[in-house]
Amino acid sequence: MSEILIENSKISLKNKIINFYKEKKKFIYIALSFLIILFILFGYYLNFKEKEKLVFSEKYIKAKIHLLNENKEESRKILKELIFANSNTYSTLSLFLILSENLIKDKEEIILLFDHVLKNNNFDEEINNLIIFKKALFLSSFAGEEKLLESIKSLTNSDNMWKPHALLLLGDYFFMNHQFNKSKDFYVQILETKNLNNEFYEHAKLQLIIISNE
Repeated sequence: MSEILIENSKISLKNKIINFYKEKKKFIYIALSFLIILFILFGYYLNFKEKEKLVFSEKYIKAKIHLLNENKEESRKILKELIFANSNTYSTLSLFLILSENLIKDKEEIILLFDHVLKNNNFDEEINNLIIFKKALFLSSFAGEEKLLESIKSLTNSDNMWKPHALLLLGDYFFMNHQFNKSKDFYVQILETKNLNNEFYEHAKLQLIIISNE
């Protein structure tokens, strides 16, 4: 008796599957077609991104070759193109190369390039913080106190790998401008931070000793 019930159950399940297929056949075909098209498009996208990376790499190398040949104008042009191509890797590398080689003299243009890179790329947190720190470091050579503090506050107001660097930068900035009380606050914060490289502590201690003798 139980065998008959099992067999009837199998037949019933089979009929349900057949009926479901007949009823939903059109939908199933559409769904499968959509998945196949999606898979093909994804493959094309991956292939496109790989080719794009190769093109960016070749352009970056070409820009460096122009630099070696003292053709700074052409190098600058290519590097700016790469920045506006919004490639996480090559936009950042291009901006840093422009900075290190001093290819753009206009400070405001450099700031705009920093802002563009930060706004139009998707970096992980620490890379994003590195670029923010680099921007603040650049600003520290000419910008006023308010602008510098605004540019770096996302680093000083949260726990991150670049916070000690930011505190040291601000301490040195105010020290160089003879605002010793302000610089002291940042050096003290460094000394209160745990598990830093000894160089941070030693630099902060030395600066505080100099301040105490002023």
